[in-house]
Amino acid sequence: MGNDIVLSPIPLTDMRTMLADIVKEQLQQFLPSSHQQEQTAFDDKPLTRKQAADFFNISLPTLSTWVSEGRVKAHRTGGRVYFKRSDLDEALRTIKAAS
Repeated sequence: MGNDIVLSPIPLTDMRTMLADIVKEQLQQFLPSSHQQEQTAFDDKPLTRKQAADFFNISLPTLSTWVSEGRVKAHRTGGRVYFKRSDLDEALRTIKAAS
């Protein structure tokens, strides 16, 4: 039968990620393309360590620990550490899902 529904268990974090992706995809259909370009530029703007720590409302030493543990992805350029807003958003979703 081609119309059978098959349900299989998946972790809650995977379900949240899948639903968020679906909602985001559907909402993007209603956004003007210029807004999408502005949002992409905003997401890719490099943030300093201080800005990243403020984003999470944590201290700089805690941010360093999170980077060491792999919770937050850091980018190094010319001896400086930068963070992408999109990476911080993803880390925040992961951290919230774990708690």
